[in-house]
Amino acid sequence: MKSIIIFDGECNFCNFYINKLISVDKDSKFLFTPYNSEKAKELLDRYNIPSTYRESFILSDDEKHFEKSGAVIEILRRLGSYWKILGLMSIVIPRFLRDMIYDIVARNRYKISERYNTCIIPTPDMISRFV
Repeated sequence: MKSIIIFDGECNFCNFYINKLISVDKDSKFLFTPYNSEKAKELLDRYNIPSTYRESFILSDDEKHFEKSGAVIEILRRLGSYWKILGLMSIVIPRFLRDMIYDIVARNRYKISERYNTCIIPTPDMISRFV
C-alpha cells in the first residue's frame, strides 16, 4: 500500500506544496486526499483525529501516521536523493521547535495565500495519485 498524504484542499498554500511534491515524486510513492474526502474521514477515524482537524499534513502509512513536522520530514526522507538531506532537520532541530514553527505557518496559511472553496482539480496525469 502506498502512503497517503491528507491535506487541506481549500488552502492555496497547501495545494502549492502538494503540486510541488507530485512533481518531484517521480516514483509515485505518495497518494493524496483532501481532508473533506471519504478516504480522509476513514483515516482520521482510524487515528482518532477529529474530522475538523485541518492544521497539518498527515502522512498515513498502513496503521501508523505522522503529523506536522514529523510528516514533512518523513515525506522528505522517503523521497530520497538530496531531499533526504533536508530530512536531517529531525536530528538538528528538536521536534517541539519544528512543530512550533509548523503551527505558526499552519495558523497563518490562509493569510499567506488565498483560500479555495473547493479542492484542486487535478490534471489527467495527476488523477491516479488522488484517493
